[in-house]
Amino acid sequence: MIAEFSGFLSLEDVADYERKKIAIVESMGGGEFDILVDTTQCDIQAQDVVAAFQHNITTTSCSPRRVALVRPSSLARMQAQRALSRANAALFDSRAEALDWLHKESVTA
Repeated sequence: MIAEFSGFLSLEDVADYERKKIAIVESMGGGEFDILVDTTQCDIQAQDVVAAFQHNITTTSCSPRRVALVRPSSLARMQAQRALSRANAALFDSRAEALDWLHKESVTA
């Protein structure tokens, strides 16, 4: 699954993303999935938005097996690292690197 974000997000955007993610996974029959989250077009986010993503990551009924986050900006990268506190998540500078990691991890899993 690939999720792309751009601009400055609202709490409603975070909630909408979570609803859509769950609907897509359920439409695929549930089960394990990997996700690539591309935030290269995102601005630095408000702390309440980051907190909402953190909350969703820890409480979702639909948790991905692996998360590859693409975030090239160093300041936003630090913000993303705080939001992604999971052993099965990694940050990347490019979509190609993220996809390569997801593919390699799938082959060895």
